[in-house]
Amino acid sequence: MKSGMEAVGAVASIFGLTQAGLGLAKALNEYVGAVSDANDDIAVIADDIYATYRHLNDLAWVLKQNETDVVHEEI
Repeated sequence: MKSGMEAVGAVASIFGLTQAGLGLAKALNEYVGAVSDANDDIAVIADDIYATYRHLNDLAWVLKQNETDVVHEEI
């Protein structure tokens, strides 16, 4: 039979293990949540990059037209 101090030590050890397990479970849950959201985040970023590309392309076209208009006005 274990003494009172040994029993307290065993309970403390079990409590420590359960706390570690709970911490690991929380960390894994957060990781899985972050990874599952990553595809959506990447799709949003890709859409934003494409929209920026389109706007810059439009701006380049406007600047080119303006450059052409200025040349024609100078003639």
